[in-house]
Amino acid sequence: MTTIKGDTREYTGSLWRRKLFKISTISATPIWFLLILLSTIDTTELSIINQLFYTEYDYGPASVLVILIITFWVFSKKFSLKIPISRIDIIVVLYLAFSIVLLNFLSNSSGNTSFYLTEVLLTFISLRLMIINNITHWSYLILSLFAVGSIQAVYGILQSISILPISNRYNLPSGTLHNPAQLAIFLATIAGLAYNLTIRRSLAHQQKNNPLRAISMVTFLLTFMAMVTTQSRTAILSLVFYIVIATAYRFKKIFCERLLIIWRRIILSLMIIACVLSLWLAYSLKKDSADGRMLIWKVTMSMIPEIPLRGYGTNSFGSHYMKYQGKYFRTMESTTSEAFLADDIIYAYNEYLQIIIENGFIGLLLIIALILLARLNVFTSTGALVIIPMACAMTSYPFRIPCVFLCFIFGIALTSRSQTSTVSISFDKSVGLSAIAVVVSAIFLFFLHDKAFLERKAHYAYKFYSAGFYETAARKYYELDSIQRITTPQTLAYFGKSLAMTKRKEEALKVYERASKLNTNYYLVINHGLCLESLKRYQEAEKKYRLATEMLPGRLYPKYLLFQLYKKSNRFKLARNEARTILHVKDKKVTSASIEIREDVIEFLNNTQL
Repeated sequence: MTTIKGDTREYTGSLWRRKLFKISTISATPIWFLLILLSTIDTTELSIINQLFYTEYDYGPASVLVILIITFWVFSKKFSLKIPISRIDIIVVLYLAFSIVLLNFLSNSSGNTSFYLTEVLLTFISLRLMIINNITHWSYLILSLFAVGSIQAVYGILQSISILPISNRYNLPSGTLHNPAQLAIFLATIAGLAYNLTIRRSLAHQQKNNPLRAISMVTFLLTFMAMVTTQSRTAILSLVFYIVIATAYRFKKIFCERLLIIWRRIILSLMIIACVLSLWLAYSLKKDSADGRMLIWKVTMSMIPEIPLRGYGTNSFGSHYMKYQGKYFRTMESTTSEAFLADDIIYAYNEYLQIIIENGFIGLLLIIALILLARLNVFTSTGALVIIPMACAMTSYPFRIPCVFLCFIFGIALTSRSQTSTVSISFDKSVGLSAIAVVVSAIFLFFLHDKAFLERKAHYAYKFYSAGFYETAARKYYELDSIQRITTPQTLAYFGKSLAMTKRKEEALKVYERASKLNTNYYLVINHGLCLESLKRYQEAEKKYRLATEMLPGRLYPKYLLFQLYKKSNRFKLARNEARTILHVKDKKVTSASIEIREDVIEFLNNTQL
């Protein structure tokens, strides 16, 4: 028999068990690195990744791999295993389980969302088991975060100096993510983690050539420089807020014991003034953006009384928001500037408000309980993984960004480690736990394969749709719908448009009606109205165009469609009224289309004088 010693591990076993032990411990860190790296890649921009994963990255494959690593590790053990469970673990599992159960009771929920929540739950459990059992040391997982953060930072810096191309409409560095804000929040999280490890007392008092401290310093400088180039107010303010808190916590003894009271008051006053000035500057620099978010929050608040306890279900905010925005402009005292700033929205730009809408006050109470339980542990060396996403959540959507959400899950798992366990589950025979893990992995892999097959079908259909081959796209969507009824509103919208473009209006109308039950998206409403108009169902089409106009009163296109509809149905008085309305609408951006619309309207008014 041979003994293997590791960081805190000691194991004696046969040759094949030792091999399993080595495989699981060696492969854990690379797989975590791969998980984080893939979560930073926007699959819509990179065709190679798109071919591999078909849709936006999710946690499924990595969850299964991590579970299998744990299975190998446990199976290689001969002794019993104890799994301590803290109150944070219980709250996290309760929140995710509540969300999954809630979705099963909502008639308009998508199966993909329930599957996604299951993936998140398995990922969290896998990370907790890895950390609890020290399958790999937490510092290796931190180094993986630093490596990915540095890659994204260098990519962003090269974009900012025009060495690498920028593929987003904001013309700002975004790395391989979808937009600059997503890159900024991810880099802010990594920068905060690196800063805290740089000033950490235990590292500072160790040998001067401490590798983790040196790597932390380099990572902080890289990620901070790249983050500033994105011009994200949310990320910059959140990181500065965390740096102030982390520094104050690190040097609290000096501040509380060595400084005179007058100096303490002066420093606190300067900090308060700096915070107020920062908030004022952040608002002034992008006033329209800030006002737009306040409009979103107003409309979101009006959604809460409808289903206050359980909400509409996870990822359902975008499916319902536009309906309430239309109601706000129709029934409430909105301003002209609000109408100008209104847009097609899928996020609340405040995670806590969005949690209330999607999971009700029950979900919010569980989140508050999680925050209260974690509050004493967030000032540890890895607290930035929790604090910075939660700070960004006040004005953005960090939990909808896969790489940031993974960092948050990892931070919660580490925070849970430092808590006293409430319950401890013991397994006398590790083989039994391994068998459970294998069964769970097999079932999950089966559903994952089925989901990937359906997503591949949807992806291929969309490729034909986007290329303008509508007949082929319609056929592919029919095949997909026959295998499993399509429940994704966006896919149904593409399906309906494909049918409409091939002159199958009646079939397209049925698909649009299915999509309308799931979503009230602005573009879906417009296309639904166009389909109704082509079938000469003018009154129904008018209602759709009117709804689109209420949703986005600052857009010319729905008003122009109403104008054309009134002309076609010989209602010239209404057409003239709509024409005058169009001329009074201020353009967000002057385009060739908006110029043509105005010229057509002016010509009509000139030719139809009363």
